[in-house]
Amino acid sequence: MLPPVLPSEFASAMLAVAVAFIYHVIGISAIALCGVVLITFQYLLGQLLLSQQRALELEKRSKQLASFQVGVLSAMLRTLDLRDQMTARHSAAVARYSRAIAQRAGFSRQEEELVHIAALLHDIGKFILPDRILKANVPLTDEDWMLIRRHPQQGARVVASLDGYGPVAEIILAHHERIDGKGYPRGLSGDDIPELARIISVADTYDVMTARDSYRTPISSYEAIQELRRALYLSPYLAEAHLLLGRLYLRGGRPAEAVEALKIALWSEETVAAHVSLAEALLQVQDQAAARVEIERALAIDPTSPEALALKAKIGG
Repeated sequence: MLPPVLPSEFASAMLAVAVAFIYHVIGISAIALCGVVLITFQYLLGQLLLSQQRALELEKRSKQLASFQVGVLSAMLRTLDLRDQMTARHSAAVARYSRAIAQRAGFSRQEEELVHIAALLHDIGKFILPDRILKANVPLTDEDWMLIRRHPQQGARVVASLDGYGPVAEIILAHHERIDGKGYPRGLSGDDIPELARIISVADTYDVMTARDSYRTPISSYEAIQELRRALYLSPYLAEAHLLLGRLYLRGGRPAEAVEALKIALWSEETVAAHVSLAEALLQVQDQAAARVEIERALAIDPTSPEALALKAKIGG
């Protein structure tokens, strides 16, 4: 078997054959011309190899820079966590809710990932807040609230400085804007507010109102959704939010709370998925009659729904 030949070696061999042939036909003057061609070829080949090497080095450095940037963000989040554990738990919860709401609302996988990252980082601007505000158990002053209202800008500024995080920064900057224009920091209104920022706003507000480690006395899921429905400044994603919450309760073995959340979802918007999920929750709390009603309501919306038909067959209806 012949040893492998590199493309450059093959090209050099062919060039040598060509030189020998031209010398035989034309004479000694061809040697000088071919020498110039050969030198030029070798130079261009060297430059090509050098550019490939530089491209590989640039790619390596870009990956190192991206890794360093993520490391900086992680370190900042970890430091914030050590100062205020509520913020870390809250950010993780908001990220989880936001991604699931985006999924239910029909956003792309890329947008789901984008809103998840933005929600994880949405409060990173609180890095500027002193401990007396972060851990405050007394009423805050007007000056304190002015400082708190700067955290979307500060967070967006930090995140925007990282390569490729521009879209994330835009969402962070807008997550406290309101549809009526009375939010902050820019006073955006209506469709000027990015949709993913509005999703984070819903998830953020809901978690603050219902979490036990929040800075305010927690309220029930029912009370929270009533408050959200009155809050015109949020967004149209309330039904998706409570459909998600109901399914999370179902998976967690808490069917009674799932029933409550899913009923609220249906008050906002009637969907097959909400009726079917509510029927599943009702079956778990042993209310078969009410479950049958929800299945029929689902089939009234979509008579071919495989989930509703399968549940109907399961309970023998």
